Amino acid sequence: MSEICSVCNKEVTLDEVGLTLKYFGTDYKERYCKKCCAKKLECSVEKLDEMIEFFRSTGCPLFN
Repeated sequence: MSEICSVCNKEVTLDEVGLTLKYFGTDYKERYCKKCCAKKLECSVEKLDEMIEFFRSTGCPLFN
């Protein structure tokens, strides 16, 4: 079953789930698309894309 953004109800990708878990904790029940996550974190979607690539390059298991 796919997950949906808790704010806008858009289906979220695995990377977006990974961002939510990375920034808000693994026990956090909400899920956010990149746009809503960027708003919540007060950053740009482009910055989140950079962070996904950074986390992936460091071997973070949330971004395989």
